[in-house]
Amino acid sequence: LDLLMLHRYDALANYAEIARAFEKLRDSGKVKRFGVSNFAPVSFMALDEYLGGRALAAHQFECSIFQPAAVLDGTLDLLQARRREAQAWSPLGGNFDARLAANPALDTALRTVAERDGDAALTTTALRWLLTHPAGIRPVIGTSRIDRLEQAVAATHRPLDRAAWFSILQASRGEPMP
Repeated sequence: LDLLMLHRYDALANYAEIARAFEKLRDSGKVKRFGVSNFAPVSFMALDEYLGGRALAAHQFECSIFQPAAVLDGTLDLLQARRREAQAWSPLGGNFDARLAANPALDTALRTVAERDGDAALTTTALRWLLTHPAGIRPVIGTSRIDRLEQAVAATHRPLDRAAWFSILQASRGEPMP
C-alpha cells in the first residue's frame, strides 16, 4: 500500500503497540507511508513521536466551510509546521445546498465571493476556500458526478484573496474574528 490510514482516534490506543505494528508493516515492504484520520493535534503528535517524529505522512479530518474546526484548533498549524499532508473529508459538508440555505450569513458571504470572482458554482468557491489555506489541504471529493468533478477542477485555478477567505470563515463561525 502507498498509504495506510489509521481511521478514528481511540482514547485507549497504545502508541508503542501501534508504532511496532506500523514498523513491521513498513519493514516488510507492505506499506510505504502511514497516516491518521480524525486525530486531535496532540494525539497526532504523540503517535508521531512514537514513530520517530517523521513516520506519519498524512492526516485526514473533517473540514469545510460548514466545519472549519481544523482551521482553529491547531490541526492545520501542526500539519503545515511538520510539512505533512492535510486531507479534508466531506469538503462540501454533505447536503451542501440545504446546509447553505440553513445559514443565511454564510450563503451571502459565499455568493458574494462567487459572483465577484466569476465562479459558476458555489461549490467551486467553497473548495477554493479550502485550497487557499497554506497547509495545502487536499479535499477528498468522493463523488462520481461529473459536474462536481468539474467544479473541483475549477477550484484549483486560483486561490481566494485574504478578505474573501476571512469573510467566509467569519460567516461560518457566526461571530467576528478576533
